[in-house]
Amino acid sequence: MAGGCDRTIELMVLRKICETMVRFAGQDELLQKILNVLEVNLGLIRSTILLVDSDQEHLIVGAAHGVNEPAKLSAVYHRGEGIVARLIAYDVQYRRQFKLARETLECENERLRSLVHNQAQQRKMTGSSDAIRYVQMLIQQVAATTTTVLLRGESGTGKELVASAIHYNSPRACKPFVRINCAALNENLFESELFGHEKGAFTGATMCRIGRMEEAQGGTLFLDEVGEVSLAVQAKLLRVLQEREFERVGGNKTLIADVRIIAATNRDLEESMRACTFRADLYYRINVFPIRLPPLRERASDISVLANHFIQKYANLMTKPQPQLAEETLHLLMGHTWPGNVRELENCIEYGVLLCSGSLLLPEHLPQTLRSATFVAPATAEEPTLRTRIHKMELAVLLDALRTKNGNVSAIAREIGITPRMVRYKLKNLDIDPRRFSKRSKALQCHPARTA
Repeated sequence: MAGGCDRTIELMVLRKICETMVRFAGQDELLQKILNVLEVNLGLIRSTILLVDSDQEHLIVGAAHGVNEPAKLSAVYHRGEGIVARLIAYDVQYRRQFKLARETLECENERLRSLVHNQAQQRKMTGSSDAIRYVQMLIQQVAATTTTVLLRGESGTGKELVASAIHYNSPRACKPFVRINCAALNENLFESELFGHEKGAFTGATMCRIGRMEEAQGGTLFLDEVGEVSLAVQAKLLRVLQEREFERVGGNKTLIADVRIIAATNRDLEESMRACTFRADLYYRINVFPIRLPPLRERASDISVLANHFIQKYANLMTKPQPQLAEETLHLLMGHTWPGNVRELENCIEYGVLLCSGSLLLPEHLPQTLRSATFVAPATAEEPTLRTRIHKMELAVLLDALRTKNGNVSAIAREIGITPRMVRYKLKNLDIDPRRFSKRSKALQCHPARTA
């Protein structure tokens, strides 16, 4: 009978311990409450709970009752020297794992926030011209909203860069940024790619597949070359913009589209509307906040900044010393019309950095197509044609003299029949450093290791 009574008391104590474990979240508080239960119900006036420390070798006091603080802090046992209740041990282990998982998630969250911030910084538009400053201002204004944006500009002007800059500077920055090239797929494939499809929707659809619209939930969907979308798909895209809902191909379930739309095109959409190849109602839906990206020929003052940015980028990628942009190379870049815009400039600089083995990026390091192109000196609207031609001839004479005279200003002055002071004045106006043409500079280009 006494044994049965003891068993009843033990079960009652276990029930109260379980109730305590459910009620209290903090580990220290929980363990102390458990010891209180043991004292009240079993008369244990001196008790401790030992926990395995992080090295899994020692037992330390997790909670103590009736033990003074110095004794509690100094008590350390080897494994096997103490008894830990199995029920409490499982709970403590779970709490430790939960705490570790939470700390891991917090660290990952902080890492992702830092990554998003760095991505936003990297996606800032490079340049200081008035044209690009205006684009940067528009990006700042629209990024914090959910407004639909239409990016317009020639191929290679950086429309995807602007789209990602808008996304990564918006409240949706931690959500997906999904890109789809509207010109790369035919009508049927594009609809499936955009909206997804159900199993058996068409031949070859052996399983259900989500589309880019669902992938971008909570984030941003970038429709590149939206002017290439067929009229049939334009109608479905219009519904997404109006109703914020869609269905997968072959499906009946209506899905919500919580996405921000950024569209881009290099086409004249107004002309496409007149030709009845682009819906007017869709045009007005995507043209809520248009941003025109200027071609590189309209922002020639940014060429130097962009070129140096790409030099640094590709030198780092190729783990090479970063060369300096020679003055004659810069003048060659400034004189090009850049039909491929920033993308063409980047490709040329990548090519040049790959070939360059010295401390200066020279014209001969650039692609032959660029060097053989007709040089056109940048001119303002008020600059007459004769002045432009004189400027070009003067630049050519000075560059030739700099090479043959190794940058010696006095020798150059004697060669072309003007004073050294006039030579220095002209070189300063052209932003040319004659020291770059000295024998020492040429030697360093041939033996870059000597600069160490």
